[in-house]
Amino acid sequence: SAAFVGGVGSTVIGLHLVPYLTQQGLGAIQAVGAVSVGFLAGGVSNMAWGFLTERLSARYLLVVIYLARAGSVALLLAVSSPIEAYAFAVLRGVAEGGAAAVTVVLLAQYYGSRHLGAIYGVNRAVQVLGFALGPIVAGLVYDVNGSYRGAFASFLFITAASALLVAVARRPHRRPTSLEAGRE
Repeated sequence: SAAFVGGVGSTVIGLHLVPYLTQQGLGAIQAVGAVSVGFLAGGVSNMAWGFLTERLSARYLLVVIYLARAGSVALLLAVSSPIEAYAFAVLRGVAEGGAAAVTVVLLAQYYGSRHLGAIYGVNRAVQVLGFALGPIVAGLVYDVNGSYRGAFASFLFITAASALLVAVARRPHRRPTSLEAGRE
């Protein structure tokens, strides 16, 4: 699911970003600075995503977010300077800043608000599973290859695939409950 992929990618990159950037030749302070810039971009963009969900399709916004995530990973794979690291961090932060808010709005639009808590809870549990497994897999990839590039490239691919899945997703058809069927 898109929530699982998002969870994997958030922690894979988040937890391994500083070691990766230092492996790419950046200093530790520059690498940590990129992390800070990413969080700042995420916090600022969160408000913008909230306003956008009131004006545009949440599904299309989520596609944009996933494509921005994929684009940020493509940038990350090419990072060799602080400027490139900060460009990655801004794009990544903007994408991450909108993911949670837009997802909740999309779930509400698709399933209504009556069971939103339960639906979001399941969605979040799947995402947290990704949070847990992603760093372990990336660490294993690093141990085998001596680089995070393979793990990051895999995340780029599955994030782009998730964008496609969200793009073709349609609102589920609601079946009447037995009580509603009896009233007809």
